[in-house]
Amino acid sequence: MDAKSEQIHETLKQLRKERGSYLDKLIRVNRKQAELEELEERLHRMEREKSDILAQSQEVWQGNQGRSVAHYAEDMARAHRQKVTYTMEALQEEVELERQTIQNRLYDMESQEKRLHKELIL
Repeated sequence: MDAKSEQIHETLKQLRKERGSYLDKLIRVNRKQAELEELEERLHRMEREKSDILAQSQEVWQGNQGRSVAHYAEDMARAHRQKVTYTMEALQEEVELERQTIQNRLYDMESQEKRLHKELIL
């Protein structure tokens, strides 16, 4: 085997090792995405429960002061829901960007491996 072929084989070996590392990263990102989806479902359930509690509380509160407290609680719940929604969207975007970066790198490595295999054949 000549020096060029040996170098190509070494590069291919390095690419396979790096690809394995990136595949592991992709698995971790997919798990993170699944965890975020599960968390989002739990948050939605909690928001429904919170809305139910507020609705029940409004029935109990009476008079102007009671309505004022109810509106304040609704405003606080709405602000919290918006903050949670914003945070979840930011996390999902971050995970999706990470996934795209990994997939692009995997595609680049695959292309490089194909090119190197062609070089070996020629």
